[in-house]
Amino acid sequence: MLIKKGQDRNDWMTYRRDLEGHKKRRKVFAKRRQFDIDYFGIVLKIARFFLKLTGILKIMPNNYHKIIVRENELFSSKIKEPIRILHLSDLHLDENPDIVPLVMEKLKSVQADICIITGDFGTYRKNQQDTIERFNQLLPSIKEPLPVICILGNHDGHDLVAGLENGRLTFLTNQFVDLKIHNNNVRIIGCDDVHYFYRPENVEIFKNFESKDLNIALVHSPEIFDKVQESGADFYFCGHSHGGQIRLPPLRLITRCKRGRQFYIGRWVYQNMHGFTHSGIGASIIKWRLNTHPELVIHHIKPVSS
Repeated sequence: MLIKKGQDRNDWMTYRRDLEGHKKRRKVFAKRRQFDIDYFGIVLKIARFFLKLTGILKIMPNNYHKIIVRENELFSSKIKEPIRILHLSDLHLDENPDIVPLVMEKLKSVQADICIITGDFGTYRKNQQDTIERFNQLLPSIKEPLPVICILGNHDGHDLVAGLENGRLTFLTNQFVDLKIHNNNVRIIGCDDVHYFYRPENVEIFKNFESKDLNIALVHSPEIFDKVQESGADFYFCGHSHGGQIRLPPLRLITRCKRGRQFYIGRWVYQNMHGFTHSGIGASIIKWRLNTHPELVIHHIKPVSS
């Protein structure tokens, strides 16, 4: 397991467990807690019932099973040799067990130096055993000896860390790791989810970036893009929005971002920081994707002269 620095794990867990136990949430930069009532989720469940009842889902185009491998080319003057990063996000394995063999098949051809997972392994925090079992089924398809660096999403419970963290998986809970990849110095900082479980430490941890290193931020959502950029990040990798999941241009029905909605899908740039918002692999509540695909993303970071 990689050596982590940053917020004490027990301190983080106490705060996270308290919010989950009292069924509260604290959205990004909110000054007070709110009851954990997912009104949008309720609306989606009503819509799902209607769509199933009418049979609309059976006749509408659906990209739910059409997983693609997306290549994303990036450049940095801080590295001497190329780095390939496999990026997974928003698997929602408890709701979507049928995608596990599809993802495993796609992973067979993937070549990378490191794997990152930007949260939402599952959907329901009450019982995460199904999520843990399905991810452990999928894990061998991520070729060894790739280290796997993860953060939690708004749907993940704190006990997922103990259930999955092992010699290959490292969870960053407002923490950072230093890596040597092909003679390149890389610092990866990952924070806890800011969409439901915000606290100042989720942002302050990014002050640990080193200007000489390649600095990579892992955040579940794009909602703190400006604060992370101010801290010196070179790249910001996230997920959460599912790329809209059901997109009826100009509408995107699922983005669920309080801030940074303009960065809800794919490549983006904010000042001197490059970001990428993963469209996710699973689907949430409704197994329907329209005008967006589930994806595995390979970030190719290539050197450039200073």
